[in-house]
Amino acid sequence: MTQRTDVVFVPRINVNEGITVGQITHACLVGTPGFLFLFPHHAREFLENTPTSTRWKVSPDEMPEAVEKFLSEKLSLEKLEKELTTVLSKDKSQRRIFPVDQLERFAIQVGFWIFGGVSIQMAGEDRKVINVPGKATRQKLHDFYATRLK
Repeated sequence: MTQRTDVVFVPRINVNEGITVGQITHACLVGTPGFLFLFPHHAREFLENTPTSTRWKVSPDEMPEAVEKFLSEKLSLEKLEKELTTVLSKDKSQRRIFPVDQLERFAIQVGFWIFGGVSIQMAGEDRKVINVPGKATRQKLHDFYATRLK
């Protein structure tokens, strides 16, 4: 996990999109104090249509590295959030941008092995469960959002 003072990056996560969707999406997570951004890179519906792969001209396998390279650019937090929002808002099929203050549910369980993960839910939407590999990574994510969990 790469971490600036205002950004946290987890290159590989698995997102359970909810019971009604019935899909697991492999993605990257970019977190800022105000947002969670999910960049899909392996899910059948997104494999060819991912706005990030067309904008940054990368294959799904290269997505984590492309996102990390983008995060290394010296952008202000405001400009970074604006660019990430622009890229991800083109995907109308699934929500990929989660304003932290608008989350009805936001929990990070550090736990060990399979007993840890992230749970988020926007009002009126299915809950998403995010598998974040590694207890240390979950702990860093928990610490980053400690005051914003609900």
